[in-house]
Amino acid sequence: MKKFVIALILLLTAAYGCSPSVKKTISPGFSETQPSTVAVMPVIWDSSGAKEDAEIAALFRKLTAGKLRALNYAALPLEDVDSKWTDSNADAFLYIRIRAWDRDSFAGYVSLRVDASYEMYSKDGVRLWSAEYSTKESDLNLDERSREYGVFGTYEPRIERLVEALLSTLPPGEPAKTAEKKFFQWLP
Repeated sequence: MKKFVIALILLLTAAYGCSPSVKKTISPGFSETQPSTVAVMPVIWDSSGAKEDAEIAALFRKLTAGKLRALNYAALPLEDVDSKWTDSNADAFLYIRIRAWDRDSFAGYVSLRVDASYEMYSKDGVRLWSAEYSTKESDLNLDERSREYGVFGTYEPRIERLVEALLSTLPPGEPAKTAEKKFFQWLP
C-alpha cells in the first residue's frame, strides 16, 4: 500500500509538472491572416489592487512591444497608439488584461499573485491568438522591510518573465524583407 501511495504521488507530480503553464489559443486561419504591424493597446485591469497601476501598465506595454519586435512584428509606438488608435494602420490589436494583482501580507509572510491574459485581434475584429498565465511568488521573513521589497518592490523582473512566457506561444512574424545588394552595387 505504501508503494502504491508513493507511486501515485510521483505520477501526479510528474503529470502536474509536465503540463503547460501557459494556456494558448491560435486561430486556425492565423497563418493566412498573420499580421505584420501590431498596436499594443492600453492595459485593462479587471480589479484594482496595486498602488503602482500606471507604472505596472506602462511596463507591461513597453516590454510587450519590445518582445513583439523580437518576434518580427512591427509594434506601433505606444504614444501613437494612445493618441489615435482608431485611425492606426495596424494589422492587429493586442489587448493586455491583468485579471489579478493580489498582494497578501500576514505575520512574516507576503505573496504576490499575478494573473494576466493577452488577446490579439485582426483589424476586422477576428481573434487571432490568445494566451493566459498566472504566477505567484511568496516570501517568509521576519524583516518586514526586506520581505515586502523582495516580493512587492521588485515586480519588474516578474513582469518581464510573465510577458516572455505569454508571448512565447505567439507564432513568430515574417522577417522583414530587405533589398538584396548585388556585388559592386556601391560602385559609381
